[in-house]
Amino acid sequence: MLVASCGDTREKPEYGPNELGDSGLSLTYDSLRLAEDEEVYIGNPVHLVVVPAQDGGGQLEEVWVSDFFSNSLLQFAGDGSFLRRIGQPGPGPHEFSHVTNLFLPNADQVGAVDRRRHEIKWFDRKTGELQRFLRHESGQMGLSVPLPLDAEGSTLMFPLLSAVSQTSLAILDLETETWTHTGPFPEPFRYSIEHGRGALVGMFFHVFVDRLDESTSLVAFTATDTVYAFDPSTQMSQPLGRVPRLQRRGFEGDCVAALELRNYGSRKDCAYPWDQFSMLTRVRVLDDGRIAVVHVDLDGGGQPPAKRVFRGTGFLTLLDRQRNEACVDLPLPGGDDAGTYVDIKQNTLYALDRRLKGDSLETWLLEVPIPLTADCPEEHVAEGWLVQER
Repeated sequence: MLVASCGDTREKPEYGPNELGDSGLSLTYDSLRLAEDEEVYIGNPVHLVVVPAQDGGGQLEEVWVSDFFSNSLLQFAGDGSFLRRIGQPGPGPHEFSHVTNLFLPNADQVGAVDRRRHEIKWFDRKTGELQRFLRHESGQMGLSVPLPLDAEGSTLMFPLLSAVSQTSLAILDLETETWTHTGPFPEPFRYSIEHGRGALVGMFFHVFVDRLDESTSLVAFTATDTVYAFDPSTQMSQPLGRVPRLQRRGFEGDCVAALELRNYGSRKDCAYPWDQFSMLTRVRVLDDGRIAVVHVDLDGGGQPPAKRVFRGTGFLTLLDRQRNEACVDLPLPGGDDAGTYVDIKQNTLYALDRRLKGDSLETWLLEVPIPLTADCPEEHVAEGWLVQER
């Protein structure tokens, strides 16, 4: 059993300006302790999905984690107690070679992607029994849940980057089990492929998709700050805007060029480009229409051929379409986990952070209320992020 350390009477820790930088914003957060033991150990989390309670009281009903270390899906109750493990390592239909993103298509099922084998699997949520699996065509699956395109959920749109078709999305018809490749393909990716290298596509390929409104979807990429509006019915996409950068390190243009050409040694400060890289790890559209974007600045320890240890610093950006303003690079509380695996539900950010300051051997689920636009410190406000002519 897992011991939950959260409760209504517990004092919530508060990070001040010294720990959050000079933002002047003090983010309070709640945390849930997952006391790992031999029965369940989150060794290498890949994807986090939380399920809020239906009563809307701010509590969680379930927490799901896909773990590459055990190649399985881990289900926890809202209080942190371990419920069950679904899947295991192996070559069988109910097993995983490289489990990545998971999704909850309905109240009875959990789905997951096996990236290495290009497979999608559906399991019974209570028994863990495999109910369906199918393979997708070549491509690299991103780290966001698929979007249903009809009321029955029989058509799903996955974040699937394909260098062959130069598309970023794939629409799956579950009745016929056929895929249709579509979606924007960023110019830096196209440039990389046209020059016969493909490094940018091969190394920083994650695609993120979420519903923007009733007719359009939001599409974003790990390796570029441009976000796109995509209409699944017409399969047309247009740049929506560009995520501003104020505090996070970012990835400068000349380092991108060095990466595209696989010429890591041409410049000292671009020898290992991910040292300068600010990796986009999650994009979600909030209940009030704003767009939440999470970046993690990567820091690599040591130089090749020595083993590199990656650490990370998380940042939250809130894009307001109504005001054409953004609250940029609010530092996220927590440790230096290079992954900072997050989910966003009901205008709250949840982060699974394995290196929380002061408790580096524990795994904690952080619960961070997302501030309103009006609460953004002046030094974090940026204007004009939207594309004016679309």
